[in-house]
Amino acid sequence: TKVLTTNETLGSYFQKEFDDIYKETESPETYFENIIYDILSFPIQKSPMINTFDYMFNFVKSKLSESEKSHYQSLVDEFENNLITHSEISTLLYSWALRYNVQLILEQSLFDPFPKNLLLDLVESKKQYSVL
Repeated sequence: TKVLTTNETLGSYFQKEFDDIYKETESPETYFENIIYDILSFPIQKSPMINTFDYMFNFVKSKLSESEKSHYQSLVDEFENNLITHSEISTLLYSWALRYNVQLILEQSLFDPFPKNLLLDLVESKKQYSVL
């Protein structure tokens, strides 16, 4: 880990890092494209995802019936045991956030992870990308 001196700024540090990357690769685009593929290839870690779900669940649980709370917990258990995907839980949480107008949940990047313009550009250019 590099410690910045008093004369260095974070921006200058990253500029040096970028310059080094540029020298070592054919193009920075290729380098960053490879990083993105590497990042997206990692499987979802269950524990942090469940913590995120539970955090959001806490904003709506007081408004839910006992059967809805039980249903949520059963979905979490199924997710932990690889019986369902995370999208089933996130869809449920999003629907509750819509029903109860919980803006803090609705604004989470989990539900809208990519800028709309980026997605539109991809559709228009007809490139094929796998996100998850």
